[in-house]
Amino acid sequence: MRNLTRAEAATRAALLDVQSYDVHLDVRPALDGADFRSTCEVRFSCRQPRAETWIDLDATALEVELNGRALPPAQGSRIALPDLAAENVLRVVARCRTSRSGEGLHRFVDPADGAVYLYAQSFLDDCQRLLACFDQPDLKAVFRLTVDAPEHWAVVGNARGTRDGGRWTFAPTERISTYLFTVAAGPYVGVHRWHDGVELGLWCRRSMSEHLMTDRETDELFEVTGAALDLQQRLFGRTYPFGDTYDQLFVPEFNPGAMENPGAVTFSEQFVARGRMTEGRRRTRAMVVAHELSHMWFGNLVTMRWWDDLWLNESFAELMGYLTVDRTGRFDDVWVDFCTSRKSWGYRADALPTTHPVARYPHALRLVQKSTQVSRKAVARSTVRKPISSANDSFSQTSSHHRSVTRLPNHMCDSSCATTIARRRRCPSVTRTRKTNCSENVTAPGFSIAPALNSGTNSWS
Repeated sequence: MRNLTRAEAATRAALLDVQSYDVHLDVRPALDGADFRSTCEVRFSCRQPRAETWIDLDATALEVELNGRALPPAQGSRIALPDLAAENVLRVVARCRTSRSGEGLHRFVDPADGAVYLYAQSFLDDCQRLLACFDQPDLKAVFRLTVDAPEHWAVVGNARGTRDGGRWTFAPTERISTYLFTVAAGPYVGVHRWHDGVELGLWCRRSMSEHLMTDRETDELFEVTGAALDLQQRLFGRTYPFGDTYDQLFVPEFNPGAMENPGAVTFSEQFVARGRMTEGRRRTRAMVVAHELSHMWFGNLVTMRWWDDLWLNESFAELMGYLTVDRTGRFDDVWVDFCTSRKSWGYRADALPTTHPVARYPHALRLVQKSTQVSRKAVARSTVRKPISSANDSFSQTSSHHRSVTRLPNHMCDSSCATTIARRRRCPSVTRTRKTNCSENVTAPGFSIAPALNSGTNSWS
């Protein structure tokens, strides 16, 4: 897979506006370990007709058709798109591989009963392992998904799905980044409960259902999720932004702890209690649930233009995770837990000779993978000294249908996070504003969280 540089991403974002992806995945061959088939129709506009760009695909292209004319197959992981029109329709049929590494469509065979499970992980740039796409965070689009799967399988996606035999058709998503696209398929066991107009779902593999699908576990997870949803809708000043479903899937062999896919969050099975679970582990699980839910607003609804602001994305969600669990009141000693675990972790990192500024501004994707380890520590080093006074500056929009974070927040603390971090590290100040390619930057209304946050009595040390 060829690396994508920041300069290349900025050039492509300035050239294109992506409207939609119509995706059809036939995952039936994956039941026996064979490659699956992906068909994707992309609709996008070009601001400079007759210009040239490319689309990403880390798979074998079988058919490529742009505006009715056939194109040669990809060279490496890029399909050249020459002589673009103002409005374009691209159709790509591909043969894609499953993985055992958590990249793209992961395939797992349950040793307990031999059942096969699939789930997709598109972060950081692995959506192109599933379909042809413009795989960068600032080119958002609507996804319309259909999946052909064995009839005894359940399929879960970013939006509500309906079933007709082995074919699942999903409602169009809101505009989302490619790294947030997901799908899961297999004999998953699920349970649902409605809360404030949103259907909450919990899913796990069949052999794990005796541990997760108990009254105690499901009641607790639904209670934690519902309480977090109520609080965060109030804090962010708007309702849950991704339709009327919110599924949480506990999946096997999942490399990260969790992933905030809109409407279909994936969690590691380490959060499923196979025996008695301590109160501390339950509190941590609740924090992760709240952390991922907060990404629906900060990270998914509004999104960084490039990966240099990933630290802010994760640090803010970490703060919201602890704040939410503390405010909802189910667990005690939330900030004690934070100080003895996350905050001390950040201090230990600061004491090492490898300490460095949180915001590195990496110029290429592969460098991001080396620097993301510091992102969740950032909140322990910067944002917990005093309550947040405003997060409005971190929300902006380039048009009515695409909101993105174009600068670091100026008022996350009384003194900015970036300046605090820079001073503590004795390094040059981090630039907190950057020029962008958008023609207008208008502050998005309805995102002030300061009044609700500052109304509490917590003092953070």
